[in-house]
Amino acid sequence: SRVIWLEGDARIDSGTIGSVNAPVILIASGNLQLGGSVRLTGIVYSMAPITQVQLGMGSIDGALIAEQRLNVTQGGVLSYNPVVLQRAQSTLGRFVPVPGSWSDGE
Repeated sequence: SRVIWLEGDARIDSGTIGSVNAPVILIASGNLQLGGSVRLTGIVYSMAPITQVQLGMGSIDGALIAEQRLNVTQGGVLSYNPVVLQRAQSTLGRFVPVPGSWSDGE
């Protein structure tokens, strides 16, 4: 699993990104366009003013979250997959305190 941060506008319209065993978390700060035959497995989180989804023959398996406007047109498959979400959460690691790194003042 990995986190992909897209700074600025982005367009993704082909390829395979992520899998059920290694889902991605894709975070976009600018306008995001997902289209064509892209096959994305994981979580898409868009902070964009406009998120465009025109998949045609593509798919998003997991979750698609848009903070603002979401336009979905044409075919493709959008599927909510809780297994992918759980795997993304559990395989990205955890934050744990390092011994000796925390002091509560006592």
